[in-house]
Amino acid sequence: METLAVIASVIVAIVLLSWYSKRKMAQSWSGVVTELQRYQQPQDATDSQSMMVEWLRVAIRTDAGKTLKLRWARSQFDQLFPDGLVEGDRVEKAAGALNPGKVALGAHR
Repeated sequence: METLAVIASVIVAIVLLSWYSKRKMAQSWSGVVTELQRYQQPQDATDSQSMMVEWLRVAIRTDAGKTLKLRWARSQFDQLFPDGLVEGDRVEKAAGALNPGKVALGAHR
């Protein structure tokens, strides 16, 4: 009986994660970068002596007026935005894309 409960729980989790992922992939939006934050945290949260990983948190104000806060490890950020991002840059996430891309430079560049 416990085995069936565990199997059912795993199936429900997979279905929910799949649904959430599909919903995120289907979204499309565009907006302007309003804030960039860099911070570091241990690669292994349970071990304070582990290697530190640099993260970037980017706040984006969408055209619809909603504020999104996205986070990437520095290595992933550098692959997505090789020229970097600054406040004022315009970004867009197309439906079906996992991550947004830069479409225009900010006014101060």
